[in-house]
Amino acid sequence: MYEPACGLQAKFERLFVQHGVNVVMAGHVHGYERTAPIVDNEFNADKGVVYVTTGAGGNYEGTYND
Repeated sequence: MYEPACGLQAKFERLFVQHGVNVVMAGHVHGYERTAPIVDNEFNADKGVVYVTTGAGGNYEGTYND
């Protein structure tokens, strides 16, 4: 997902960095992924954005019965 040509990241990353965005959260992947702080797919601890993708964010999956 975090290739240089990735749709939304490639389109919005400059704005995220310019406005000091620290974390971007997204959903619909049925798993969990998180990057280190990155800019242009390179680690950048000072200005990087952390991208989080979670499949369960905000979705009701039913009750859990042990």
